[in-house]
Amino acid sequence: MSLYKTHERLNTIDHHITTKAKGNMGVLGRKLGLSQSGTYKFLEEMKEEGFPIAYSKKDNQFYYTEKGSMIGYKFVRNQQEENPD
Repeated sequence: MSLYKTHERLNTIDHHITTKAKGNMGVLGRKLGLSQSGTYKFLEEMKEEGFPIAYSKKDNQFYYTEKGSMIGYKFVRNQQEENPD
């Protein structure tokens, strides 16, 4: 797979999650131009790279299980601000 296509798919998934778009694996797959199994594999690779992605059947949407954002090809977690006493 080309780097461009990978980058576009990462951006599409991140946008789908951050805008709280509704849709299951099939819906997301159509947005990515992948089959359901291809989408599943792509999401699993993202998880292996540290993206905290999960799916809620109740809400019918994917979400990040931790606060943070995608920067480049990585998920960067928000740092807790320490309260100096």
